Amino acid sequence: MAIFKDLTGKRFGRLTVLRISKKVQSGKRLRYYWLCLCDCGNLKEVRTDGLTKGLTKSCGCLKKEQDKANLTKFHRHKMSNTRLYHVWQKMKDRCLNPNAPCYDRYGGRGIGICEEWLEVDNFLKWALEKGYKEGLQIDRIDNNGMYAPNNCRWVTARDNCRNRRSNIYVDFHGRTVTLKELSEIIGVKYTCIRARYRRGKRGKELIRPVEK
Repeated sequence: MAIFKDLTGKRFGRLTVLRISKKVQSGKRLRYYWLCLCDCGNLKEVRTDGLTKGLTKSCGCLKKEQDKANLTKFHRHKMSNTRLYHVWQKMKDRCLNPNAPCYDRYGGRGIGICEEWLEVDNFLKWALEKGYKEGLQIDRIDNNGMYAPNNCRWVTARDNCRNRRSNIYVDFHGRTVTLKELSEIIGVKYTCIRARYRRGKRGKELIRPVEK
C-alpha cells in the first residue's frame, strides 16, 4: 500500500497546496485530490501524481502564456520577410546604429524611437491599426520629433517627399508650398523651378511660364 504524503502547504510550480479536496477509490488504491491556489489567483484541483511528477504546474495560465509566446514568436518569424518588418528594422538602424548610412540625419541629430517601438510586435500592431498598406511610407509629423505613435503616420512616397527637412518652401498667393508643389500648381517642371530658385529668382520671376 502506498504511503500517504501530506502535501498541504507545499509548492509545485505555480501551485500552492491548500488542502485535500477529495478522495477517490480506484481499484485497490485510494487517490487523493488537492485544492491548490495558483499564483494568478485561480483555484485548481489536482491529483497527487499530477503534482509530484510535475505534470501540473499551474491552473492552466502557464500553458496560455507559453502558447501566446509561441504564437508571438511564430508571428514575428512569419513577418520577418515582409516589407513592414524591414521598415521597422531600417527605422531602428538609422536612429540607433552609428554605422548606418543615414544615421547622421536621424540618430546623429537626436531623432530616436520610443521605448514601446523597440519591441517589434508593438510596432506591427500600431502599423496595421493605423492603416498600413504596401507602398506606404512611415512619416514623422514633426521632423524634429522622435518615432512614436503620436508623431507618425503612413503616407505615400509623394507626400513623404513633401515633408522632408531638406524641402525648400516658398510663398504662393498667401500659401506656403514646397518647390515641388509649386511646380505642380503652375505647370512648370520642378527642375526648372529649382534652377530658377538657385539663381535667386523669386516672385513672378520664379513662377513665370517657360518660353517656347
